[in-house]
Amino acid sequence: MKVCIVGTGNQGTGVAGLLAQEKDVEELVLVDIEKAKAEKAKALIEGLGERCLAGEILAVQGDAADVEQIAGIAQGMDMIFNGIYAAYNYPLMRACLKVGAHYMDLRSNVMEGPEIPYRETIDAQFEMDEEFKEAGITACPCMGVSPGWANMAANYMIEEMDTVDSVIFRNIDWIDSDILLAPIAPRNIFALWLGPPHPTRIINGTPEKIGLLESEEEYEFPKPAGKQKIYTFTNDPDIVLVSKFSKKPLPHIEGKMGICMGGLEMKDMWLKAISEQTAKHSGAENMFDTFGESLAYNTNFKEFMDQGVLRDGMLAISIEVTGKKKGVAVRHTAFHAATMSEAMKHLPWAGHNVYGTIGSFVIEMILMLCRGEYTKRGVINVAELWPEKEMWDEKIGARGIILMEKIEKGTQLF
Repeated sequence: MKVCIVGTGNQGTGVAGLLAQEKDVEELVLVDIEKAKAEKAKALIEGLGERCLAGEILAVQGDAADVEQIAGIAQGMDMIFNGIYAAYNYPLMRACLKVGAHYMDLRSNVMEGPEIPYRETIDAQFEMDEEFKEAGITACPCMGVSPGWANMAANYMIEEMDTVDSVIFRNIDWIDSDILLAPIAPRNIFALWLGPPHPTRIINGTPEKIGLLESEEEYEFPKPAGKQKIYTFTNDPDIVLVSKFSKKPLPHIEGKMGICMGGLEMKDMWLKAISEQTAKHSGAENMFDTFGESLAYNTNFKEFMDQGVLRDGMLAISIEVTGKKKGVAVRHTAFHAATMSEAMKHLPWAGHNVYGTIGSFVIEMILMLCRGEYTKRGVINVAELWPEKEMWDEKIGARGIILMEKIEKGTQLF
């Protein structure tokens, strides 16, 4: 198989590293707007030594917004993987249609906003369904863990209920570090909560604004993350994917997350970074990039560990569905978690957040598509995959991901 990976940050480099360990990977093309980043990713992958089985690895400079350029680079590829922002989903999907390659990304935007054109939304991606079917290829938007596995798990639990009261997605990225250490692109740590349009939940089918600080919740995640404060996303595709698929009324859908680093919970981390940078800058251009300058970012987490500023980490996802079955109140919760130690078994440079995102659904679906084992064509809503949850979980569990479920019943439960 031949795979073109656009974006060589944490997630793109992680996908390439896992693919490089598969003996039927003939070629990996690593594309980045900065060729030096693609070269660094190539060096990390080649550093796997005997574990690197890929036939050829190329580092290429390319602009993800340029459909023609990406199509030229991706000629002959079986798949284009998008490891960067939702702004590039549309042009990369157009490039796939030009070259006949499957497509996958990790995240889409929920709705239009002041800085979000319609073509960057999940709805615009679903509108390309017929084009992908006609081309005989498959597009998988939002295929990480949340969105991704979480949506499949949510629909699996929804189908078990007679009626549903709420669906709540809760995520934590817990980092035991001495510094502000960015597990994802630094700007996203601000944009996903503070950016446009506003923190949103869906109430009785209608998007509803909620105040960011009002949305704060303390939730108990698996250890070592434990009890942490989380906040509602401003632009969460989880809630849209579930609402589009379920045939049952879903009165309340919400997605929340927290990122803890440097001994601070997320709200305090925001304040520290913002106060540091506003003291240095007088302008407001690219404010999320500016705030992100306070956070250390590196695709090689091992360097942080060697420096002694990073000790441990966990990415944990919880999906809670409440409702009734045969007149009895039910709270059904599913957990998906990845630890730092497990991540580094598979990718010696990668953190828990990288492996937790691309080391389950993402890598397994890429392999199945490129090997011809997954044959449905068109643009896939990941939530539709719930009937095969047992098969997916078996594959994911074999990769060292922690999977747990908890069911609580009782008429006075909530």
